[in-house]
Amino acid sequence: SYLESYIPENPNEICFVFDVVSDPMLKDTDGDFYWDKVDPNPMESDIETISLGGSSYILTEEDLGYIHVTGIPECILNEDSDSTEKSEEEFYGGYQYWFRDDVVYGASIYTSGCGLIATNDVMLYLSNGISSYDWNSYHDYVIATNNNFLLMQTSTGQGIPIPNSYALSHWAVQECLLFNGYFSNSYSITPVNQGSMLTTIEQSLADNHPVILMEDDCYQEGRADLGFAIYEVNRNATSIGGCLDLYDPTGMNYHYVTITGLMIDHNDFDNTYFRIQSWGMELYLNYSEFIEYNETNTAYFGRIIVLGKIQMLKNKSTILAVSIAMLIFCIAFASCAKFVKIKKQTEYHDKVSGVEQYILAELGDYIVFGEPIIDEDSRQIDWFIVFTTSYMTDETTLKEHPIVETMDNTRVLLNRYLTDNPECYLNDYFLRISFQIAPDKSPRSQIHYYTVGEIMNYTDQTPDEFSNIMCSIDYYDELDVESVSYISGDNVYEIDLNHGIIKSVEEVLCILDDMPNIQYVYVDESFVSELESERPDVIFFGK
Repeated sequence: SYLESYIPENPNEICFVFDVVSDPMLKDTDGDFYWDKVDPNPMESDIETISLGGSSYILTEEDLGYIHVTGIPECILNEDSDSTEKSEEEFYGGYQYWFRDDVVYGASIYTSGCGLIATNDVMLYLSNGISSYDWNSYHDYVIATNNNFLLMQTSTGQGIPIPNSYALSHWAVQECLLFNGYFSNSYSITPVNQGSMLTTIEQSLADNHPVILMEDDCYQEGRADLGFAIYEVNRNATSIGGCLDLYDPTGMNYHYVTITGLMIDHNDFDNTYFRIQSWGMELYLNYSEFIEYNETNTAYFGRIIVLGKIQMLKNKSTILAVSIAMLIFCIAFASCAKFVKIKKQTEYHDKVSGVEQYILAELGDYIVFGEPIIDEDSRQIDWFIVFTTSYMTDETTLKEHPIVETMDNTRVLLNRYLTDNPECYLNDYFLRISFQIAPDKSPRSQIHYYTVGEIMNYTDQTPDEFSNIMCSIDYYDELDVESVSYISGDNVYEIDLNHGIIKSVEEVLCILDDMPNIQYVYVDESFVSELESERPDVIFFGK
């Protein structure tokens, strides 16, 4: 519109047209908080923001999405107050401090409830979307989620502890999500995989899935270097340097938060930030500071928990089935004894009894099947297999028939059954089988069931297609250059070798030599370039 007055009326007049570099009426033409005089791209924003659902947002504006809590009594907000009047303030998610007077069975919500709040709020968002809760209803939701954790017994008989920031607590969060119908994956973030993990977080937000992030610190006693900075937004900022103010210089330690947004500065990657929910507030973490802290300050690890896409359960009947299956599998097996004992399977499950009997005829001394967890909406089955206690305590048998052999023998037998029985119920579903070691006092047991391998009839690269064979394998640290001789590489299309036990390109190639049909391989990101030149017929993904 500014140029209209300069357009000549006479067509014969000479007119010069210049590129518009910026709007001279504005200090920041593109609104990216870089003033035009220092902005290399003044007409195009260099700041990318991604909110839940994939839309962009303005950094200095309050997030009206996610969940909010209102009407909290003044005496809850301030322990020095006796007033029961409700505050007019609206909070961004929950805060464990509000539950300091709640007497619950298990760990204190006040001192150890950040993981509980994160889990609860994510489930509220997944169930109800953008929503607001008064104090009474929100309080009841948190207590109910707390009870979910307590229902899932551990070997101590004291219930899964509220997931405060301890090294193994992320599995408790994942089990609680599963208990309520949501499948998830967790990843440690390192300097090697920071690029791919940022992409994973970005995709999760685009899928409208909040991401739970935990920071776990290793040796607390005597250390003065715990924690890295948490920031808050300056709503009145006009320049990039003034957008975020320091809120707590060491606040991020032994803590869970929820990622609800992402800000990427394409001028400076060190200015990439997570928008997070914590302590009832909208705050920010710097991604580079997160990576550096975990790399240099002997912290244990930073980890994200990401909701699955096709695995996520949606309908109430499926959630009920998951709850029943989890109770049978994780509680009835465990009961309230100090340790469990996994005995040979003598009864079979409806719809899969034929395949169970077929496989157990050969492997009945080694494994026990749980109840299949079925999601009819996404045509997904998740099935847990546990190793028997007699197998896990017999050193001679384990040496002759290691876990990796048992897992792969299960896969081979299942493939044979599914091929010979095309009418089998399982052939109509995406199928993922997880192998677990129980808390049975065997040498390799821990205080909970933990997964040591997975097989699937679909690949991560073809998530909308499934096969009639289990073609994707991830045998965690059970598979290396020596144990590969125990497995059959035929019909393996995808494999995950991104585990610490695989330490070189040569080891990857040695394992792949036994897999003639391999197509997709996940490896340490630093291996990709060399592997691509060695095996151009295979697609490698760095993690």
